[in-house]
Amino acid sequence: MREITVATTQMSCSADRDDNVARATSMVRRARAAGADLVLLQELFETRYFGLDQDARHFALAHDVQDSPLLAH
Repeated sequence: MREITVATTQMSCSADRDDNVARATSMVRRARAAGADLVLLQELFETRYFGLDQDARHFALAHDVQDSPLLAH
């Protein structure tokens, strides 16, 4: 069995997607530099957490996999 080092992230997020993605990217890179083989990002880190609200406006935040700027990043 192969051992791996796992890291997790946790950060407060704003409405600024670019800033959130840049901060998450920085955290992943720092974790990798510190030896992490697998980095787990928190859910819904692209925007403010909206998981407790059942509001149809949040559907506008979704992207198709093929068109996702986050996945392309």
